[in-house]
Amino acid sequence: MFSVIYETGTGKITRVTSSSDVGFEPTLTIGEAFISSEEYINDSLFFIDEGIATAFPAKPSMYHIWDWETKAYILSAEQLNLAKLEKLKLVNRVRANLSLEPIPYDNKTLDADTQAQSNINGKLQEIFARGAKNTPLTSGEMFWKDADNVIHSWGSQENYKLWLQGLVIAISSRNTELYATAWTKKAEVEALTDINDILNYDTNSNWS
Repeated sequence: MFSVIYETGTGKITRVTSSSDVGFEPTLTIGEAFISSEEYINDSLFFIDEGIATAFPAKPSMYHIWDWETKAYILSAEQLNLAKLEKLKLVNRVRANLSLEPIPYDNKTLDADTQAQSNINGKLQEIFARGAKNTPLTSGEMFWKDADNVIHSWGSQENYKLWLQGLVIAISSRNTELYATAWTKKAEVEALTDINDILNYDTNSNWS
């Protein structure tokens, strides 16, 4: 036989004791009561409501909090805002990931991740430095590999430079568009008032 001790004010189970003695009553502190049970009652699955072991209802969302006074899950304004904050962070992550994806440019698909952007800027700096020193690139040094590993080459350093500058502009323009879309999405999230609408908001669609 098990004795399920609980707080009379909340119904929260504080401990469960067992005894083989018939009529055994556990030691209680102020504000506690108990019920007897033939089976062990898990305090993470049950609470006591009017002297009856009652299963917790399904939690509506990870942001709902159990309220012992009403014996129900509630959603506070603070938790609602936390759900929004997490969705806003997800918008930022999606934008950041999209900004590093390969980019279409000059009928080619080109890498645009952090390393690629560093390589582009580095090559442009080299071209400007060579211009100052009047030591232009040789034909064998003017090439670029696209995202499909196809190598493209140029016969003129000026054309090579203009192509790389265009690629920089294409990447920058895409980032500007992504930021604008992210701002729109964030405003949409901020305007939501229902937790289900927030949780179901699609951060992956309509970026272009």
